[in-house]
Parts: sequence; C-alpha cells; structure tokens
Amino acid sequence: MQRLTGIGVSPGVVSGRAVILIQRAQVLRYQIAASRVDHEVARLEQSRARSREQLTDIRGRVARRRGPELAALFDAQLLMLDDPMLVPRAAEIVRSQRVNAEWAVQQIFDEFSAVFDDVADPYLRERKGDVADLVGRMKMNLRQGVSTPRDLLRELDESSVLIADELTPSLAAQMDWTKVRGFATDAGSRTYHTAILARSLDVPAVVGLHNASRVIQPGQLVVVDGSASEVIVDPSPDVIARLARHGDDHRPAAAAEKDRRPAMTADGVRIRLDANIEFPGDLAAARYAGAEGIGLYRSEFLLAMGAGGGANDVAVDDEERQYQIYRGMLEGMAPGAVTVRTFDVDEDQLALRAARTSLGGGWVADEQRGSRQGLRGLRLSLTRSELFQVQLRALLRAARHGQLRIMFPFVSGVEQVRQARQMVADASAELVRRGDVVPQVPIGVMIEIPAAVYTADLLARE
Repeated sequence: MQRLTGIGVSPGVVSGRAVILIQRAQVLRYQIAASRVDHEVARLEQSRARSREQLTDIRGRVARRRGPELAALFDAQLLMLDDPMLVPRAAEIVRSQRVNAEWAVQQIFDEFSAVFDDVADPYLRERKGDVADLVGRMKMNLRQGVSTPRDLLRELDESSVLIADELTPSLAAQMDWTKVRGFATDAGSRTYHTAILARSLDVPAVVGLHNASRVIQPGQLVVVDGSASEVIVDPSPDVIARLARHGDDHRPAAAAEKDRRPAMTADGVRIRLDANIEFPGDLAAARYAGAEGIGLYRSEFLLAMGAGGGANDVAVDDEERQYQIYRGMLEGMAPGAVTVRTFDVDEDQLALRAARTSLGGGWVADEQRGSRQGLRGLRLSLTRSELFQVQLRALLRAARHGQLRIMFPFVSGVEQVRQARQMVADASAELVRRGDVVPQVPIGVMIEIPAAVYTADLLARE
C-alpha cells in the first residue's frame, strides 16, 4: 500500500481501477477485458496498414517531385513497419499486459528511445527521429474513429478512477462522471478551474500530486480521498473493509436532492438548463449534472459510433437501429424534452459513410460550420430523400416515448423548411400506413449562416 499526498479540491472518497491519461502526449493508458484483446490487436494491424499506405504515397510524391534519393529517406520507416519489434511486439504487450493499443505503441517507442539514447554514434542516435515520426503516425491512425481521449474514456468500466498528468476544464466538462468516479492529477491547485468543476459536480478529486501518473499503473486499485487530500495505491484489506463498511459512494444525498430542484436565481427567476450532447452515452452525465432536457443532440455522431462495421455501427439507412437509439434517449431524459438535430454531414462525409469507413474526427466543429457553405446539412438531406426519410421515420416512431423536438441544420431559406416539413408529413403518412401512431412533433431550425439570420422572422413563421 502506498499513500500519495496532494491537495484535496473536492471532498468524498471513491475507489476503482486506475486509468492513466497523459494529456500532454494525448496518451490514455488503461487495462482491457480479455474479450477486447483481439480487437486491440486488430487495431494495431489496421494502423500498420494505414501507415504503410500513407508512407508509400508520401514516398511516391517525393520521388516524382524531388527524385529517388530523397524518397529513399522514407524506406527506413517502411522497413520498420515490418520489424518484429514494432507491431508484433506491441501485440505481445497487449496480450500479456492487457492494455490498450495506444499504450502498447507508446511502450515500444520508450524502449526504442532508450536504445538510441545509449548509442555513441551521433548519426545513428538521430534515427530516433524516424522512430518518433513512425510511432506518431501509428498513434494518429489508431485514433481514427476514436479521435480523442474523451472518446476512449467512453469505453471504460464504471468503477474507473482517472489518474492524469493534467486534466483540462474542457475535457472535464465533457466527461461522463457516471463512468469515471473520481480523479487525481499531477498538476493543479485549489483554484484550478478543473477543481472548481469537480466541486460543482460532487466528484472527489485530489490535485498537485506531481508524479501520480508515473507512479500508478493502469488497472491498479486506487482510492481517491478528496477529504483527506490523498490517493491510496493498492489499499490494504483494512482500508477496503473500511470503505465497504462506510460506503464509497461519493455523491452526498444533499447534492442529489439539490440537482432535482428546479434551477432558480436568488430572486426567484426560474431558469431552464438543458445540455448539448454528441453521443447517447452522454445522457447519463447530462442528467447527473442537473440538465432538465437535451437542447441539442448532434445526431451525425451516430454515424461515428464504432465506425468500420463493428457491433456498435450505425448505418445511415438503418431505421430500426436509429429508432432504438432515439427511443432510449427520450425514455432516459423523460419527462424532459430532447431536441435532435438531423444529420449535419457534407457530401464527402456521406460518401465515406457509404463506403463504411471511419468518420470519427471528420466532423466540422460548430465554430467552423458557417464557413463551409456547400451541399451539407438540410440541403444535402433534401437531395438524398431516401436517407432523410429513414431518419425521419426513426425519429417519429421514437416520439411516442418522450418529448421529441426535431431541428434542421444549415438552413438558408423558407423553401427548404417547407420541403423538409413536407418530408416529415410524408414520413408520418408512411408510418400511419404501417399502423403506427405518430404524435405531433415540434419542428425548428438552426440559425447559423447569414441567409438564415436575415430571414429568421420568415423562418419562424414556418
């Protein structure tokens, strides 16, 4: 048993298996279930194949533009892809240590780095840069479909505790704290913005530990005691027994009761707080934080779930799968309303999806959306009516299970809204012919481009 002392910034005690996040390097270390070993090994092979394809393309372009001598610089990386000390060694680490593919690749790089650092020849020592370049490429390709630590954290067991070098407020604000029960970081202070968020969410946290992310290994049992400002690694049976007697549920009853009360200012003004989410799994975290509804669900992220044909894949033309997901969200947020934005993708993304390749990381950030005014959003949906009808039917079927609102993205004019409303009516009529009962569903639009701003009053009448 080992005790690490830091700064308790959010009270409470929780225990769980450690998940290690090195945010500066965008590396997440966690143990995997035996059933996921083959999946992680397959991800390594897919990353190698993507890396080979990319390097071959780069080599070819350099050869055409600069000659074969410069192109030969990339031969070393292509040869390393077949080195048994790279992918086969990483696969061995995944199998023996039961860790995720990203961390196995990072371990390989650390091993190579140690060897090169001991080489006396300066020329050979510089080859460490080639290894770093290749490993960076492989890690980038591993992230296709799960592009950020936040995406990877979705797969964690509910009893996990996050140990990080640092935890930014933006990541902390988007995490599902029903899966990660508490956290500890090397950096931070009592006034750390992430600490403030932790207190508001009643998540036990200890910061300022300096080296916890290096001392603690993935999968180790840890206790985060925000009240005592310490983290206990491999707690003794006595500590575990004490936790069992007193319980380690960190959320006080008063906090839970506070979240159930309506949001209201000190002078009695009622405020409604909704949440914006990207994945169905975010729903629990939204409710946990006190959201009364979902103000925006970005449904296009359905197409990025498990992209590549896996068990969690959602096809753009799969009405039943979409219906089940929308229904689960409506039932999960009841009696609160859920606003679903119809697919906001462009032609390239839809073509990629049709080819069943990963769209993860390919979406346009909200702050960039207005600058890409091509055939996308509602405009694209209206040109692909058969796919749009699938989503509308799934939504309307789900509407019987809660308060649904439908929002159309990237609208530029009244005529588009009229066409979309007609398609909603057509989808409703088709469901009635099938024998379904279809309730009235409020329709809205997203005001995000100049044309919509200037015609907002006309759009509102529709």
